Amino acid sequence: MRKPELARLLAATAGVTQGQAKAVLSALPSVVLSLAQAGHAVRLAGLGSFRVVERPARKARNPQTGEPVLVPERRVLTFRPEKRYRKGV
Repeated sequence: MRKPELARLLAATAGVTQGQAKAVLSALPSVVLSLAQAGHAVRLAGLGSFRVVERPARKARNPQTGEPVLVPERRVLTFRPEKRYRKGV
């Protein structure tokens, strides 16, 4: 499902205009990213939570040459759905 279809469905469900639903859907990724970069976890009740996780440095292999490569530690944004979604999709 693409954003316009999701906006239409969200507008119908929430009782708002399609323009308002589209504006919220467009703003959500930048808001979540800016909060995560500031170190905050973002929990959307009934859906799940976004948080930043520290991935430690690790050894990997270059798939073309087979040579070992050191992958530096990094911070990644993760999403964890609520329990009801993890159980039965």
